[in-house]
Amino acid sequence: MFAAAQILFENSGGARCLEWLLAELPRRISRPVSRTEWRGFTTVVPQIRVETRPVALTIQFDDDAAYVPAEIEETAAAVRGRIDSQALAALQRCRARLDIMSATPVEPVVTQDTISVVAETDLDPASPEVAAVLEALADITQGFVLDCVNGRLRPPASRTWVPLEPA
Repeated sequence: MFAAAQILFENSGGARCLEWLLAELPRRISRPVSRTEWRGFTTVVPQIRVETRPVALTIQFDDDAAYVPAEIEETAAAVRGRIDSQALAALQRCRARLDIMSATPVEPVVTQDTISVVAETDLDPASPEVAAVLEALADITQGFVLDCVNGRLRPPASRTWVPLEPA
């Protein structure tokens, strides 16, 4: 699954994050919100589905210590010197993320010997309804919005996007 956007945050709520979001999100956005799950061959991942247009989105929680902090540190390194020191320190304290993905699955190409999945998405974080969901999630979690499609980061309580690549 390919995340079109992520919310990077400290997560003081622990493993009950999705339950908390299921209670909070409908109060902050005007789109229908429901519980769903992604099923792989041997894995079931709980998710939240939001009926944004033109593409519905899903939200899933990830705080795996084996890779999430390292990936967030890569993001911090990419914006070091382009966000203020307080925002950078807050980003470096983040240990969890919400992955925001299209609810339209990317179909794998299956041959006799291989299964191939192309990392693509039809979900644009800049579209108005998706942007409203991202803003609500960032507000709820006090987190950073990482727009993986458009290559930019927005610190908490800011309206200014920082490109991941220097200009």
